[in-house]
Amino acid sequence: MKSVNRHSSFVVRFPILFIGMILFLISCKKSEVLNDEEMTYVKTTISLSKIRGEAQDSVALLHKQDSIYRLYKTSKTDYKTKTVSYADDAERAAIVFRAINDSLNVR
Repeated sequence: MKSVNRHSSFVVRFPILFIGMILFLISCKKSEVLNDEEMTYVKTTISLSKIRGEAQDSVALLHKQDSIYRLYKTSKTDYKTKTVSYADDAERAAIVFRAINDSLNVR
């Protein structure tokens, strides 16, 4: 009798553990996905990083920066505001900046 009770107890616990693991994996997966606004921020940051080496002088750099802001339909002020806003959400900031580092092959 004891082995039956122990066995049936395991059967009851296993589905609960399995469902818990599935929910945990789903919740982790969702948090790693960048939304459209974050993707735009990542693309803007990558583009801004790349032009630093290409610009001949500060006037050319400002012109290229303005072109990038227009390309991604943002402004320098909005970009800076978004950058500062990541200080309030360290978890999302880590995900966004990991995406930037991965795109720039930073180790």
